Amino acid sequence: MTVICLWYVTEPYDKTIGILDRLLVALYYLFVLVIIVKHWKKLLYFLTKDKILLLFLLLPLASVLWSTMPEVSQSRFIRVVLRSTIFGLYLASRYSLKDLMRLITIALGVSLIINTAAALALPTGKTDGAWKGVLGHKNSFGRLMAWTTAHFATLFLYEQKYRRLCLIVFGLAAVGLYFSQAKSSLAICVGALALLPLYRSFCQAYRTKTLLISVSLFIAILLISWVSDNVEYIIVDVLGKSLTLNGRVQIWEYFYSRIATRPWLGFGYEAFWNNPEELLKAQQNLPWFSGHAHSGFIDLTLQLGILGFSMFVISVLVTITRVIYLTTVTRSIEHFLMLLFLVVWFSSQSTVGISILKDNIFWILYVTISTLTAVEMSRVRRNQRIESSQVLTPAS
Repeated sequence: MTVICLWYVTEPYDKTIGILDRLLVALYYLFVLVIIVKHWKKLLYFLTKDKILLLFLLLPLASVLWSTMPEVSQSRFIRVVLRSTIFGLYLASRYSLKDLMRLITIALGVSLIINTAAALALPTGKTDGAWKGVLGHKNSFGRLMAWTTAHFATLFLYEQKYRRLCLIVFGLAAVGLYFSQAKSSLAICVGALALLPLYRSFCQAYRTKTLLISVSLFIAILLISWVSDNVEYIIVDVLGKSLTLNGRVQIWEYFYSRIATRPWLGFGYEAFWNNPEELLKAQQNLPWFSGHAHSGFIDLTLQLGILGFSMFVISVLVTITRVIYLTTVTRSIEHFLMLLFLVVWFSSQSTVGISILKDNIFWILYVTISTLTAVEMSRVRRNQRIESSQVLTPAS
């Protein structure tokens, strides 16, 4: 059942597949209800261990007080944030890290098979031959393939079991990524793959590890500098886009102007996108408008303001710091897979995907990773204190 729910929330599936979608939604709601009844104490324990995330999750509910559409903010909080958070907390409290990564691997594999079959069998619609599988858009498909490619590349390189199968899945995901024509997702995938050698540095002795990480950071700084100096060549010649990122810059500039009207707290959770007046203004002021900001960061700031955006960034940075520390301490491939997921997910928010405080696998897994690593960190620190006290206590 968990695998089915994970597969369903992998991305916003094309709702033209009506019967299947309604059946999966019913199963998903039933599963979440059972989770609440059976595991509510555990869920609360894990949630309260990550106080930064808890405060951020309460902000959409608090936004009802200043929302331009309070009824929408309240109902969407219950239907989206609460539901996805409960499922994420369940995964963190129910499964060990190794079992969780196994479930995610299975879910990604199942999703790859279904989406590849659909891409070959179904018409591509308005995306000029680009694959989108059973998802709503090629960018959703491309982001999923970018994550799947990086995930199975890591397993192929560093795991001893099923290496041949991992190589096959990696190849299929890479092919899917190519045919999605989602070039931003391709760039994100290349960046994630470039991080794979870092896992070896996490497993080295302290001095070697420090040297390798320092060299990696130096190379990253050089790469960022090169990208900054060659941004026109990369966007126009490599990515095949205009300098306005196919009109996105105009869209972003407009939404920045709307953010400026309510900068600190925003319009309220989901209020902006459900306000007919705001949607009409957007249609009148933009050459084309598809109903969202084409940026998860802008979307979040519109809803919860600079306060919400700042809390989100702090939460992500703290979670990444925890994951890196735990990877260094445990040297487990599962923690490194968490890091790759966070890199792909966070990077995709700039231009590819909108999955912050949404009911999909990316937000659900962020809740899982953030709370799970918070609990792990508390255990590690407790064990370190016990070991220190034993060392300091003189033998009787």
